[in-house]
Amino acid sequence: MQKETKNNRTGLFTGILVLVILSIIILSLPGSVSGQTVENDTDADGMADEWEIFVGLNSSDPEDAELDPDNDGFSNLEEFEAKTNPFDQKEAPEFTDEKRDELKSMIAIGAALAIGIAGIGSATGIGIAGAAGVGATGEKPEVFSRSLVYQVLPMTQVVYAFIFAVLLFVGAGIFIGDGSAEVFTHPYIGYAAIAIGLTIGLTGLSAIGQGITASASIGSYARNKEVFARGMMFTVMSETIAVFGFVIALFILLGFGFL
Repeated sequence: MQKETKNNRTGLFTGILVLVILSIIILSLPGSVSGQTVENDTDADGMADEWEIFVGLNSSDPEDAELDPDNDGFSNLEEFEAKTNPFDQKEAPEFTDEKRDELKSMIAIGAALAIGIAGIGSATGIGIAGAAGVGATGEKPEVFSRSLVYQVLPMTQVVYAFIFAVLLFVGAGIFIGDGSAEVFTHPYIGYAAIAIGLTIGLTGLSAIGQGITASASIGSYARNKEVFARGMMFTVMSETIAVFGFVIALFILLGFGFL
């Protein structure tokens, strides 16, 4: 009981740590405000007063530089720099190399989130199950092979993450190609990649619960060889959460044209 409580606390601590790291990553995403100096800029938002007044923005509001009133994926500041109409979606700035690089970095963040978060879950689950396997094998060496099967199960979550990380890079032409794939014509493709990474990564934390169940199953199997299949059923149930995440991430991947 004490060991199981300790495992639960470990999982909770890991989850909190992941959320903190995740918050830091999200807050550090590349912004759209540039550092250039503009004359006659009352609110110091990087956009000239004359242009703001001409297009209908508030030259005294420093926060409107980040807004995107026509939902074309470009902020008012980017529209100002390109001298396009921020209220007309058909009149959007061209995708510059800088914008493509920004989207590539967001896709890389999405892949890193998937592997990083799911990797923490799988590593924790594998460690929990492995510790139980070592103890059981020390007492009964004949249970080694079946214990190893239980320990491998929490690894599948990071395998899902690896698959999606590769698909993100391939779909964006970064892993194979010149990095100028058609997906970069979609202004929100970077956020879609981050959504995929979060979906796969966070549901991949189910590997922690799976490792705890696998640990208990190893102990039960060591005492009674007839419960192996039933223990597998209990252990696999935790993975259904990761399967749901896999399906949703696949829908996002297809919906935004990565494949």
